[in-house]
Amino acid sequence: MLPASFPYCFAPMDNLSHPVFRRLINATLPIGTRMAYFSPAINPNSVLKKRPNLKENLPVNPGEILYYNLMHGDPDIIVAGMEKMLEYNPAGFNLNCGCPRAKIRKSGMCPVGVALMDYPERVAAIVTAAKKSFPAVHFSIKIRAGVRHNLEVLYDFCRQAEDAGSDAIIFHARSGEDQFKRPARHALFGELKQRLSIPLIGNGDIITDEQAVAVKQKYGLNGVMIGRGALVTPGIFRAIAYRLTGKPLSQPVMSWIEKRDFFMQFVRDMDNEFGTDVMLRRTKLFARWLCIGLESGHTFEGNIYKAKTADDTLAIISNFFEKPKRQYSEVIL
Repeated sequence: MLPASFPYCFAPMDNLSHPVFRRLINATLPIGTRMAYFSPAINPNSVLKKRPNLKENLPVNPGEILYYNLMHGDPDIIVAGMEKMLEYNPAGFNLNCGCPRAKIRKSGMCPVGVALMDYPERVAAIVTAAKKSFPAVHFSIKIRAGVRHNLEVLYDFCRQAEDAGSDAIIFHARSGEDQFKRPARHALFGELKQRLSIPLIGNGDIITDEQAVAVKQKYGLNGVMIGRGALVTPGIFRAIAYRLTGKPLSQPVMSWIEKRDFFMQFVRDMDNEFGTDVMLRRTKLFARWLCIGLESGHTFEGNIYKAKTADDTLAIISNFFEKPKRQYSEVIL
């Protein structure tokens, strides 16, 4: 599923794991390093109905290993959507059984996100239908430790998904009820790994390159997925790549100037490819993460919210990054 030479990947992040952000991360990597990415959540029914808001989610960058992250609970709609989405040449698909914001079922809709973990038979049916229709196409599932923390439910859910033919399981080591309020239970990586014969990718509270490498080795994981840690430090994957060579970076994981240049290119590319309105929304979201724990971070974020154009935004970024800021505390997500 993930390249054997670099088994680390960028998580599906709504409104952030779009093609611009992925392309900029890729540009930080050492030459020859290939990593996998996951799209923001895609409703396959929206694809079938050709809704216009998919323009950020469906494009695959040239040469990119991109898995579409599916948010739906109906096997027929998922299979029909997969058939349509294969036209874009993704590396494969992943069923989202982990988004905690999707716990609430709306009237007339099937369960989605982590709510699907209360319906293991439905998930097994989705996996079976996907693999029967497209046997050569990768299909994984991304999960939490259940809607509520219950290990027996978790293990039974994974057994049924594996028996149905899931190619891999991506495990965020919290429950749906946990949201992001408590630390991820990394010890569960080892417990679940022992019960599976398919690849297991660990996710949750992995925010440094040293930690990413250590967690994979400690629990025998087939890969590690990083989400919020890459928003705070987009250069984390480059640092991991160097660490794997046995030669960790001699300079900071991402210098102050590199962060500035990354952010400014983000603004330019978003504005050029998706327009000013989308750029402003995504820049506000990115700024919230990039300045966590930084001196004057809240002021910077507030100024970004006042920007009306790409030029306004670039000027605010340039002014903030003119002098390096202190990191008040260790980043805790």
